[in-house]
Amino acid sequence: MAKNLGELSRPRVEVRLEDERESGLMPLLVQQNQLLQQALGALASRSGGGSDAKLGEVSQLLARLTHQLEQGALASARRVDVELGAIGPSNLYRPLSSDDLFNGGGIFVATYEKPPPLGAGVRVALRFPTGPSCELSGSVAWVRDQLGEDAPPGFGVRFVDVPEEARKLVGAYAEAREPLLYDD
Repeated sequence: MAKNLGELSRPRVEVRLEDERESGLMPLLVQQNQLLQQALGALASRSGGGSDAKLGEVSQLLARLTHQLEQGALASARRVDVELGAIGPSNLYRPLSSDDLFNGGGIFVATYEKPPPLGAGVRVALRFPTGPSCELSGSVAWVRDQLGEDAPPGFGVRFVDVPEEARKLVGAYAEAREPLLYDD
């Protein structure tokens, strides 16, 4: 029993990098997204009441998605799976100049694998210790070589366009576990 309890106290970090190539479906996805955006825009102009704001919000999100698709951000982004724990090398980070995780902050992904290049788009799938998970978009902001046991190698992903539900999960985790500080 002591052995099993000891294994539970050891942090487990699972990081998986996948290189996804642009497929021939991207132009079709862009076209379908634009058609959906146009249909919602027309529906919003005809409807009345409180649904106008929601339809406008969905239309804006579709416009942002269309822009990302056209720029190839989603097609070229690598997916990174990170399991966060109460302790462990992967953790959220914030800049020294601010307490804001979402403007200038992100997540440090501890890995011995070759990191994506600086500026590369990354999709981070976070799994929190309490069970929930979310997926965030970001870009590689910095890379760290191994500096010893307390500073494992890996890379920092700066958050981009964090959905509200993900903001809540990330914020709750940051309250329970102090983010790393990064000198910006």
